Amino acid sequence: KTKKENLLVKRQALLDKAGCIKSDLVVNVIPEDCEDVQAWIDNYKKENEILFKKESTNHGGNYKPSNTKNMNPDEVMNMFIRTAAGRR
Repeated sequence: KTKKENLLVKRQALLDKAGCIKSDLVVNVIPEDCEDVQAWIDNYKKENEILFKKESTNHGGNYKPSNTKNMNPDEVMNMFIRTAAGRR
């Protein structure tokens, strides 16, 4: 591999890490003499939000199926009876 190919691969990895959808195309837009690639990517991301995946936010709430809060009254009663009878 040439030095240029190596550089492109490294930059494409940085783009993938930033969540770029078309990193193989965007990598050719980065100027060759660019010193701080990460700063360039951050700037590009602000200007072209469409090309980057939205970061999914998890608000820390995990779904717990056995939790009584997610059950309708029938299921709650069912669980109560099963627990009382000792069959879980």
